[in-house]
Amino acid sequence: MMDMVKAGVMKYGGRDGRADALFPSGECAIFHGSSGMRARIVREAKFEWGVEMLPYYKGTRVPQRTALSAGQASG
Repeated sequence: MMDMVKAGVMKYGGRDGRADALFPSGECAIFHGSSGMRARIVREAKFEWGVEMLPYYKGTRVPQRTALSAGQASG
């Protein structure tokens, strides 16, 4: 991960919610976190975005926890 940060393809936003502003501001293309962020993204994002189920391996139990994986729409 540090190699990706050094290469500029990943931005580490810190702990304790400090990175929450990165996705709605457009500074990153993918966000994975609490579904509690949905209201902030709706309010602040100035681009089209979508939410998808988290991927899981076939044959494993389907995840039951609520999480948000959002991404900017490509066009």
